[in-house]
Amino acid sequence: HFLLCVDKKVQLFSFAGVREREWVFDSAVAYIKPVGGPPGREGLIVGEKDGAIVKIFIDNPFPVPLVKHSAAVSCVDLSMHRDMLAVIDEHSVITVYDLKTGSQMWQEQNAVSVAWNTEIPDMLCFSGHGLLSIKTGSFPIHQQRMQGVVVGFKGSRIYALNYVSLVAVDVPQSASLYRYLEKRDFAAAYRVACLGVTDVDWKQLAQEALKALSLDIARRAYSRLRDTRYVDLVGRIEAERRQAGHDDQVLIATVLAYQGKLQEAARLYCKANRVERAIDMFSDLRKWDEARQYAHNATAEHAQELVRRQAKWAEDTNDLSVAYQTYLAAGEPLKAIHILGEKGWVDQLAEVARNLPATQEPELRACLPYLEKAAAEKPVAVTHARDILLKLGDIDGLLTLHTAHNQWDAALKLLDEHPALAPKVYLPYGQWLIDQDRFVEAQEAFKQAGDGERSLEMLRTLTHNAVLEHRYHDAGHYLWTLARETLATAPERPSQETIKEFERCRRTAEQYYAYHSIHKYTDEPFTALTPDTVFNIARTLLAQLLRDSAPFGVSKAYCLFALAKQAKALGANKLARFALERLATYRVPIAWQEQVDLFALTIRSRTDADAEELQPSCFRCQTVNSLLNQGGDKCTACGHPFVRSYVNFELLPLVKFTPARDITPLEAIALLRKEPPPRKASRPRGPDNPWGNDGPDVQTLSLAGDAAAAEGNDYVDIDEPFTKAMLDFEPTGRFSPTVASREMLLQMDSADVFIIQWQTAARPWEFYRNMLPDVPVVLCHACNHFFHEEDWELGTMAKGQCPFCRASADGADAGSSATFPSGRGMPHPTNTMPSPVS
Repeated sequence: HFLLCVDKKVQLFSFAGVREREWVFDSAVAYIKPVGGPPGREGLIVGEKDGAIVKIFIDNPFPVPLVKHSAAVSCVDLSMHRDMLAVIDEHSVITVYDLKTGSQMWQEQNAVSVAWNTEIPDMLCFSGHGLLSIKTGSFPIHQQRMQGVVVGFKGSRIYALNYVSLVAVDVPQSASLYRYLEKRDFAAAYRVACLGVTDVDWKQLAQEALKALSLDIARRAYSRLRDTRYVDLVGRIEAERRQAGHDDQVLIATVLAYQGKLQEAARLYCKANRVERAIDMFSDLRKWDEARQYAHNATAEHAQELVRRQAKWAEDTNDLSVAYQTYLAAGEPLKAIHILGEKGWVDQLAEVARNLPATQEPELRACLPYLEKAAAEKPVAVTHARDILLKLGDIDGLLTLHTAHNQWDAALKLLDEHPALAPKVYLPYGQWLIDQDRFVEAQEAFKQAGDGERSLEMLRTLTHNAVLEHRYHDAGHYLWTLARETLATAPERPSQETIKEFERCRRTAEQYYAYHSIHKYTDEPFTALTPDTVFNIARTLLAQLLRDSAPFGVSKAYCLFALAKQAKALGANKLARFALERLATYRVPIAWQEQVDLFALTIRSRTDADAEELQPSCFRCQTVNSLLNQGGDKCTACGHPFVRSYVNFELLPLVKFTPARDITPLEAIALLRKEPPPRKASRPRGPDNPWGNDGPDVQTLSLAGDAAAAEGNDYVDIDEPFTKAMLDFEPTGRFSPTVASREMLLQMDSADVFIIQWQTAARPWEFYRNMLPDVPVVLCHACNHFFHEEDWELGTMAKGQCPFCRASADGADAGSSATFPSGRGMPHPTNTMPSPVS
């Protein structure tokens, strides 16, 4: 048979074209899932757009209702035992129902397709947004990246449809295995392990099962590993367990002994009143000290046997320690130290040193040369030397020991108590890091050592090398660090040269950061960047570089080539033609030449105009700007610098303002923190292109669908003082921030205001207002760059860092007039707001 689904009907036809059966539902059918069955009695799961899910059999005209979902169904699947149903609705929410009770078991977001495992009844997978999620029982979801949608799940292999190809993806089952081990469900853990896990996972399962005396599972797991030694152990434990009067604690202790956990095994032996087995265990391993510890609790016969064993072992190994023990008994530890040192008996030498008091300094210092000599072959000698120096209280000697043997963690920890000795550690530490090619850490070490100039020089070297290796993202990060360190090493009131150097480094860091995407786009065969992102980055870079020289390693030709390609693709024909004309003045790679010539020919066949929806408008003066301002990335009318999201470089609705001269920062913040007046209702979404023409020389901006609707519906408060002041400017192209009075500050919502604070009092604070509160914006306080909230979340999801400065993602907020980043505090009272800063 075959099925035909038409709106609310599902029809069953034979291959002869005869309609044998028809089912009519209350709502349109959204999804059908065959679930198999005997020939001629196969079943299907049908999901409807009203949320109803039913089961039908081809030999039965009556549907069987399963569940009623709250939204339209887009995908369904039935578990292996047909007792659980997974439903994905139109909101990409996956819900799993228990068909026996009809109750909802759990829900998750971002799901497109789902498939139950055909071998594990409570395991399913679902995909969506480039992620594959695997859910086993009540355990947390395990996720990994995967392209395509899942269509099947069998064992440890997932089948996914990626465009027109069906691919098989092997997924590890280690996470599910360890979840079952935590629940002590060894049978389920074994079933999962059989789907495919590593030998390490098999060994963990075997050990945990053996420790819990789940011997059948342990034997099968060790058989998989071909570990005959443990298979024999399992056999012996089974035999002993079948005997009358056995004690499980003794068996568990035996297992622990085989696993090398001797102290735990000994404690269990003692707890089971089998001390003699603990003594035998340590005696067989020649651990006489441990054996003597437990001999106190044993019978006299067992204690005497321990002594006989130790004596026999000393005789067989020709123990020469009698001499040094005699010297110690005679009160001549110095001679004993020389004997032990010449023989290289480090442990015995350390034992002698531990028993000496700190007042016997000559004897203790006599141990140090021998220990340092033996350190090359026996690293533990360094530990013994450290113990001696700690006993003597010789901190300088201790630091010398740590640095000589590259024990940097211990040396740095010691500096916490003695910070004055930092140069003694950090300078050799920095040089060692350079030898290890760890230049970033070396720079920080030189900084901690107080060698600021060497630290800055290291940053410059790192930047230069990163550019040579085309690691422009790293170059931008190093330059930003250099800019930050330039201010940090400057006095409280840095000079204008220092401020200019900071600005130069920060601007160049931004250019390298942006150029990283351009270089990847032009040189790599594939890119995850969208055309809009490449278009925005190229325009931003060229607005800064066309009239100025580009930083070292940055190619204007690359920027123009990327701009030309994306401008052509997005319909910015005039800009594409301009980019190609400018590109013709540069030497381009031979591989590009044919493509550039083809672009030049095809662009001439298009109209010499840019698509209106691409043209940016200034959020300060509402002026429509050209796509590329060669005078800088700013408005051509009011000169307001464009504030961009430092992920996709789209314009952000932020307008810079400054409090009036008679308002201190403290007062401005206090005014912003006050409760603002009631906000008028946000306007509804307007058309995609709000610009229109009312005549041959008139261009209008529609704020609520059209200007009349905007004013009639009272969506824009033209009488707001800040709006009046913002629109009152001379269109000279020179930027002058809007001056906010107390009345304006009182009427602002603190959630719409961002404050940029620099780490020096020489730079005033900068105030920005979000003119479209419905557009969420995030400010990173570490580098003072803005981001779309969505861009910020996507950019920090993988590493939890700011995309630009790599600071922790916690150092950001979405409106900062009432809060300040950790460690910066309130503004200094004398840091009044000077003249506007362009």
